[in-house]
Amino acid sequence: MNCLGTANLCNLNLGIFENSTTSFKGSFFRNHKWIGKRMTSELFIIEKGEKTPGVSFDFESGKITLDGISRPENGVEFYNQISDKIAGFHSCQKSRIDADIRLGYFNSQSSKSLYLLFKELKQLSKAGKSLAISWYYDGEDENIEEFVELLREDLGLKVNLVTE
Repeated sequence: MNCLGTANLCNLNLGIFENSTTSFKGSFFRNHKWIGKRMTSELFIIEKGEKTPGVSFDFESGKITLDGISRPENGVEFYNQISDKIAGFHSCQKSRIDADIRLGYFNSQSSKSLYLLFKELKQLSKAGKSLAISWYYDGEDENIEEFVELLREDLGLKVNLVTE
């Protein structure tokens, strides 16, 4: 069974089922090939946009990636679709979840949504998953440093700041 599991995949209520893929808003890939606006039970990918980060969840390998800038027109909607998928990692066979974050900029609306996203990730560690978070940045961004410190203090997350 895949990491989302049949029951969990059915509960997503995302649209019409077509062979293990589900119609959904966004740009998704399967086995690294373009399949249009879809997701699979192994991958959840949103292409990087002009105002939104690229997002990749690989449920098989336990890998999460956020890359780009974050100033979406509707940050709550954008990040809710991501938070909803984090539950898929609870049934993933991997005991370790690796999150690589490369957000060079995020606005105040995004910071609230990101905080809630990291709060969801914290639930994975409470459920027994080992969580490794690396936040890559230019080394001079005090906003990112302050945000990571907030994640460390408020949520007790171990976030490794990596200068690029």
